[in-house]
Amino acid sequence: MCLLSKVVLDVSWLWHRRLVHLNFQYKNDLVSEPIELLHIDLCGPSAIESLHHKKCILVIVDDYTRFTWVFFLRLKSKTTFELNNFIKVIEVLTKLPIRRILSDNRFEFTNATIEKFLIDKGIEHNFCTSYTPQQYSVVERRNQTLVEAPRSMLNFENLPLYLWAEAVSTSCFTQNRRFTQIKGLDYDETFAPVAHLEDIKIFFAYATHEGFEVNQVDVKIDFLNGELDSEVYLQHPSGFVNLAYPNYCYKLQKDLYGLKQAPRTWYKTVTWFLKHSKFQRRILDPTLFYRSNGKHLMFVQISVDDIIFGSTDLMIIADFEKLMIPIYCDSQSAITISLSSIQHSITKHIDIQYHFIKDHILNCNIELVFAPSDDEIDAVFTKALDET
Repeated sequence: MCLLSKVVLDVSWLWHRRLVHLNFQYKNDLVSEPIELLHIDLCGPSAIESLHHKKCILVIVDDYTRFTWVFFLRLKSKTTFELNNFIKVIEVLTKLPIRRILSDNRFEFTNATIEKFLIDKGIEHNFCTSYTPQQYSVVERRNQTLVEAPRSMLNFENLPLYLWAEAVSTSCFTQNRRFTQIKGLDYDETFAPVAHLEDIKIFFAYATHEGFEVNQVDVKIDFLNGELDSEVYLQHPSGFVNLAYPNYCYKLQKDLYGLKQAPRTWYKTVTWFLKHSKFQRRILDPTLFYRSNGKHLMFVQISVDDIIFGSTDLMIIADFEKLMIPIYCDSQSAITISLSSIQHSITKHIDIQYHFIKDHILNCNIELVFAPSDDEIDAVFTKALDET
C-alpha cells in the first residue's frame, strides 16, 4: 500500500512511478529549493602547484540548480575552515538555510570540528560509501568536467601547467553561466527543444528497418529567419554608432545571432511551416514530425539548424525538398545560366565544381528564386554600409 502524504497530487503519482513506487512520505524529502542539499568533494593533491601555491580543490555543487563553487587549498587540512566559512556566507547571501550536505567518508569531512559546526547549524550530514562514486555521481561528474576542460584549454593554448587553477576557475564560471533562468519563467519561453542523440539513433534504426533513404539539410542562416513574437531592442554595436542619435537603440525586425530567444523563434518558425505542410508533431518528442500519405509515411527530425528527413516513398521526399530548399539569388544572369542546359562561351570560366548546382536545379532538388537587393537579409554582412 502506498501512503499518501502532503505531496502535491497533480505530480505525486508521476514521481511515484519514476522513483520505482517509492513511498510517498519519502518524496516530501526531495530537494525543493536552492542550497537545500549540497554535494561536496575534495580533489587532489595535484602533482603541480598552482601559480599561488595551491594543490587541492574543494568542489561544492548545489543539488537544485547544479551551480558550482570551487575553492583552492594549499593543504587538505584547510578544508574545514573553507567549508565552515562558505556555509556562513552562502546562507547570508541567499537568505536560505542549508539542510543537508552529502560527502564521502574521508577524514576531512568527518572530523570533530566540522561535525560540531554542522550540529550547531542544524545541518544533516549524509555520507557515501568509500570508493563508490556512483553514490555521489553529481559532484563526481562535475569534477570530471572541471578537470578535463582546463586540461584541454591549457593544451590548446600551449600554456604552462601551473596555470591549472586559473583554468579551473574559468571552466567553472563558464558552466555556471547556463544557470540564468529566473524562477517562474517557463523553460519553453527561452529555450528550444533539441533532438537527443538517442532520438537520432532511433530515427536511423527505423529508416534502416523500413529501408528508406534519409536526407539532411543544414540551414546556414536559420536564426536570421526566425520571426520575433515580442519587441526586442539592441544597443548600437561597436563601430556602428549613429552619431546623430547616440542615445537611441535599434528595434529588431528579425531574429539575430546571439539573442537568447533565437533558437526558440527559429523552432517556432519551422514548426509553423511543417504544420502548414500537414505534418503532425509527436507529443513525446517535440523535435519529431510526421505525415501520412496513404500507406506511406514521412518523418522530419529537427535539431536547431540541422534537419534530417526520410520517407518510404521517394516522390514524397522530392516534393518535400522543393518546399525546404529554395535558394535566393540577386543576379538574374546567374539564374538564367543555371536554368539553361546549354553551355555557352561566356560560362566556360565557371569552375566545374559549381556545375552540381545546375544539376540539382534541373532535377528539381533546388529552387532558385530571384531576390531584390533590398530584400536580402544578409546584405549587412556582405556590402558596405551607407555613410548616412
